[in-house]
Amino acid sequence: MFTGWEGDHTGTEENIVITMDENKSLTAHFVEGVELTVEVEGKGNVEVQGEKYGLPYTGYFEEGEDVKLVALPVTGYEFVEWTGDHNGVEEEIIVTMDGDKEITANFEEDPEVIYDWKDLHEIRDDLEGYYILGNDLDEDTEYYDEYASEEANEGKGWQPIGTFTGTFDGQNYTIRGLYINRPGTTEDVGLFRSVDGGARYIDERHKQRWGGVLGFSGLLMVVASQMLAWLMRILAGTRH
Repeated sequence: MFTGWEGDHTGTEENIVITMDENKSLTAHFVEGVELTVEVEGKGNVEVQGEKYGLPYTGYFEEGEDVKLVALPVTGYEFVEWTGDHNGVEEEIIVTMDGDKEITANFEEDPEVIYDWKDLHEIRDDLEGYYILGNDLDEDTEYYDEYASEEANEGKGWQPIGTFTGTFDGQNYTIRGLYINRPGTTEDVGLFRSVDGGARYIDERHKQRWGGVLGFSGLLMVVASQMLAWLMRILAGTRH
């Protein structure tokens, strides 16, 4: 790698312009360098030694040199971790270049937190989103009467969410008291009407497909064990 000029011009810029107003003698110095490759998963950037570059980034440094990397998430995303030849969760790190290194900055979408029944209902407005439960949902949670009770939707109770293709993380919280009374419908019934991948719960007593619990194609859906058990017990016209 290039380290600098010596002689009638000094400096570390690789590209220079020399005015030949007299005889000149210059020496370019090079040393064997080590390679740093930086990549990104998700949406974000990485600052290398205080500068932003296009990614993936490849640069060369003197062996033993310390290089500062800073993870820069874009709006709506958060930095998760470094992987590869450096592992950690701090956004700013120092990498000692004692050899060639490949490092990846991992970013993921900020989740939308579900605190009440209205928040849960509004998942249908963005079926590709990333959601987490922020607390238990039950009969005492705000907006229960409007969205999940026996009085909701003219006695039909919960209106199943459409085909879900996003991420839903139960966070070890539970959903209780959701009421569904739609025995004559030909559509799938459940918390989610269906999920990408076609997973269904089959209730043999009613010979009807209930809403998807887990999808397999294009869907990451993480559900706490208590919530999963609750989902598997949903029956039309009953409360759990």
